[in-house]
Formats: sequence, structure tokens, C-alpha cells
Amino acid sequence: MNLPPKVRIFVWKIFHKSLPVVVEFYRRHIATSPYCFICNSCEETINHALFFCPRAKAVWHLSKLPINLSRTDQSPYEDILLQLSATISTSEFELFLVYCWSIWHGNTVKTPADVASYAPSFLKEFQAARAKHQ
Repeated sequence: MNLPPKVRIFVWKIFHKSLPVVVEFYRRHIATSPYCFICNSCEETINHALFFCPRAKAVWHLSKLPINLSRTDQSPYEDILLQLSATISTSEFELFLVYCWSIWHGNTVKTPADVASYAPSFLKEFQAARAKHQ
């Protein structure tokens, strides 16, 4: 896959359950509440942070990807990623992963519209620079 290294590391962290979600901080007695800092309505799990928090939903709504995450709200995030990797094109899946990375890293400082517009341009710039050097 043609992804920036930081996105690859992010995906690795997803599959190795090493993203710092609030639920884990709460379980380790580091946080006082397991709830999402953004919406405060659900526990912040990887699924919630990347797909089902209202901010994440707004980003997915603004994205131009042919995905429907509403059908997957009870699925583990690993299943969501594996299902999408099999049902959308490689370039769409790469963009999907960059959207996930952008949601994770832009959740507290950027609007959903900023995140939705940043992800495709970030990936396009990376892939253009990489192609230029090959």
C-alpha cells in the first residue's frame, strides 16, 4: 500500500490495540471517566473515536468514499477494516486509512470539514512525492 509511514504506524497501532483511547486510560486508573472528551456521550473506544463519535461521523459524511459505516456499528474495528479492504478499491482503502489517521490526529483541533479536506490532499501529495522519487 502506498501510505505515508506515520499512517502505516497508526494502522499497526490499531491492529495491536495500542492506540491511547480513554477507555484504556480509565481501565488503568489514569482517566477519571471512560467517556469521549469530544461528545461525552459514549465510552471512547477505537470504534467510537474513528467511526461513531459525532465528529467522526461528520468527517465520514463529508468524505467522498463509497462506504456506509452505519451498518457496522456493532462490528469490531478489525472486522470493519478487513471488510472494507475487501469491498473497496486499494486507492479508496488507502484514502480510508488516511481519513482514520486524520480523524485521530485532528479530533481536538480541526473541524470535520478541515479533516475531510485535508486527508485526500495529504495522501495525494505524499503519493506524488513518492512517485517523483522512484
